[in-house]
Amino acid sequence: MSGDTWTGRLIDGRYVVDSIIGQGGMGVVLKARHKFTSAQVALKMLQPDLQMNEEAKERFLREAQTPTTIGHPGIVQVHDAGVTPEGELYIAMELLTGRTLRQAMYPTIPPQVARRILLELLDALGAAHARGIIHRDLKPENVFLSGPAHTVKLLDFGIAKMVQAGRTAAGMMLGTLSYMAPEQLSDASTVDARADLWAVGVMVYEMLTGKLPFRGTQLAE
Repeated sequence: MSGDTWTGRLIDGRYVVDSIIGQGGMGVVLKARHKFTSAQVALKMLQPDLQMNEEAKERFLREAQTPTTIGHPGIVQVHDAGVTPEGELYIAMELLTGRTLRQAMYPTIPPQVARRILLELLDALGAAHARGIIHRDLKPENVFLSGPAHTVKLLDFGIAKMVQAGRTAAGMMLGTLSYMAPEQLSDASTVDARADLWAVGVMVYEMLTGKLPFRGTQLAE
């Protein structure tokens, strides 16, 4: 759907879409307000062509459930989730203002600011790991600097691994190549919290230098 098609649409009888914020391979994110309370939310809708994909639906629902399971202020809050009468999955999250770490990091980030971001990120990540949840897709696009204080908010737990659940099929490679630990390249089902820490290390290097520590963009490199 285009931005014009989304704007003004009523989702599940209670969320009125004001505008489109962005979209990716899994979903579209909309700025919306509750029809009855006028509370503003970021509404994420699963892409229409994935509505019948069971794996995509499972990941989408995991993204809705995981932040509540962790319960940490450094992780984006989920207020609601559901299925529209048309069968569309959606998540209503807190509406953040600010920018992603990706948008903030160039040319570089001053060391004292990078240190503060790192400590806040590790605090949120530690809460996830303490509950047996591995993010597996940490990258600057999934770290949001929110509000005037640029408070860290960790986003997108769609491919998170529940250590005790064992939901990931063996042999699958999940994540973003430049930030993936070596063991994650071969089998995402075997990784633990150390894979997330690898990604954090890559981001710290990038914040301070403006470049990635490794240049490879393909598995063969």
